Amino acid sequence: MIIIPIHYLKSLPVENWEQIKIQAEELKKFMDDNNGTFDGREGCALHHSQVSDKPFNFFVVNRKLIPELVFKYRIIINPKLIKGEGMKIKMPEGCMSFPFRKEKYVERYYKVRVEYQVPVMFGKLKTITENLTGLQSQVFQHECDHGEGKNIYFEN
Repeated sequence: MIIIPIHYLKSLPVENWEQIKIQAEELKKFMDDNNGTFDGREGCALHHSQVSDKPFNFFVVNRKLIPELVFKYRIIINPKLIKGEGMKIKMPEGCMSFPFRKEKYVERYYKVRVEYQVPVMFGKLKTITENLTGLQSQVFQHECDHGEGKNIYFEN
């Protein structure tokens, strides 16, 4: 297992794919090196703000976490929580920033409407808006917190 330095800085918006291409490949390699799991958890996501002193707002999530992905990974760029729906519920949550800490119960919306971008042909970014529920909703909210420079063990 590789130990990585952790930062808590608000992320910078991504304006084009070339800004983050190398970092996205490094995050995918980190996940591959750890067999797509982290600390015994199936599936994981890793926000760029956790590993860079000049963080861009994107994270990488793998198919073990979101099985319906066509490709092994999805790069989520400039994620935004548009709206949380219904009540918030307390959900157990861990964080790759603190792999040896126990999960913490965090209040999250079960259902959210989100917007983000993904890279498409010729380095362009395509905007996607969708509804997420359950674990996918929780992961998205968690990674948005990282983009804001927050961590669940100190901020929620």
